[in-house]
Amino acid sequence: MNTRHDHQDNEKSLFQEHSKYLPPFFAENILYLEMEVECNNVTIEVVNQLLELYRIGVEYFESIKNNKFLIFKNKTQQLLMRGTVNQCMNVAYEELKHETALKKSKHLQSHDILPPPSPKVIIPQKSQKQQELENQLKYIKEQDQKLQVNQLLEFHGFESQRVTRMHNKALQEQQDQVQIRLQRRRQQSVKIKGQKE
Repeated sequence: MNTRHDHQDNEKSLFQEHSKYLPPFFAENILYLEMEVECNNVTIEVVNQLLELYRIGVEYFESIKNNKFLIFKNKTQQLLMRGTVNQCMNVAYEELKHETALKKSKHLQSHDILPPPSPKVIIPQKSQKQQELENQLKYIKEQDQKLQVNQLLEFHGFESQRVTRMHNKALQEQQDQVQIRLQRRRQQSVKIKGQKE
């Protein structure tokens, strides 16, 4: 009995020694935040605080070469896999994106940034002959595209007919096989009845 008390005292002293390096109320804070998550009172603040405490737990127990760091790694993974947590993080991310976009637009408006004046570029006018040639090329390309589309459609039609014929042929062969089997069974049943009589 005395050894049990000694063992408990050793565990207490070990915990007190370890807890020197952990934040105050480390375990209590984790428990409270985990209860919040379990009750679906999930906010980005709760998630961030819990992730930070898990990170501290992983780093601390790894530094003292204690396998308890695996518990905190698992807790981190389980927390991030929860649907409510993912939803909360997505909402927070969208809000952050929206706020960032607003800040950028306000920043641009406050500075009234105008694009630098562009030097005048003189675009040479196309001659009428060049314009006609371009129009003819455009027309030829359109006709080629129409021809290609028609050829593709025609090929598709032939291919679908071929597949339909193959399908019908296979179906007919299967039906013929079924009929042959049925005839054999009927003949066998007639023979069996004849033998019994």
